[in-house]
Amino acid sequence: MFASIRSATVPMLILFACMTTNARAQGDESSQLRSFFIFLTTGRTTAGVDKEEVQKMQKLHIDNFVAQAKKERLFAAGPVADPNKTLRGIVGVRAQDRERVPELFRDDPYVDQGFMKLEINEISRELGKFEMILDPVGMEEHRLALFTKKETAGELSKSDRIQQWEYWQQASREGKTSAAFQFDDRSPRLAVAIIKNMEGSSVQELVQKDPLLASGKTESQIIPLYVSKGVLNYQAESK
Repeated sequence: MFASIRSATVPMLILFACMTTNARAQGDESSQLRSFFIFLTTGRTTAGVDKEEVQKMQKLHIDNFVAQAKKERLFAAGPVADPNKTLRGIVGVRAQDRERVPELFRDDPYVDQGFMKLEINEISRELGKFEMILDPVGMEEHRLALFTKKETAGELSKSDRIQQWEYWQQASREGKTSAAFQFDDRSPRLAVAIIKNMEGSSVQELVQKDPLLASGKTESQIIPLYVSKGVLNYQAESK
């Protein structure tokens, strides 16, 4: 799925959206699940692996997404075009705790055999939703803004995090952002925002005004994210 964003198989399973990220599945067990935003990162190379074996792994990779979505354990998945070739895709899942997350990928040979690795970020605040749409043909390009705390920044205060969150809430009200997530202190990343692919330098300007980035406490990266048409909506508040 993440090997080539132009592949004919990609649009068919570009993003699952079983429910909004702030809605919980029915039942006592599901209501206690925690949400995680995962980056699939580059592991060992498939160079030298038989083409038919790679195709088989690709199918099992997608089959696992389907299976986890049906169990209401997966709420999103899609490839990203990281120019550094480090980040391969995103996956949103629900699990009892961080340690149980890898269990959701035990039937995915890309992860199980080390071709992709899991960077696990636990969601502490969430904004927006993914629509339940699966377009087998059409796909859209969005922007994923990724924020990572600088090592020199020290511990961020509660006020710092709230200020950043309020900024992205306002961006959402203006119809510029469809979803945003902040992560807990154990996570490698600080936050992400999914932004409309606007013309010119508008995306860069929006990201640069993030309060924590503007104050020099974080670093940012903007990368393309691909999803089925209509999955991510941008609804500005009426005046």
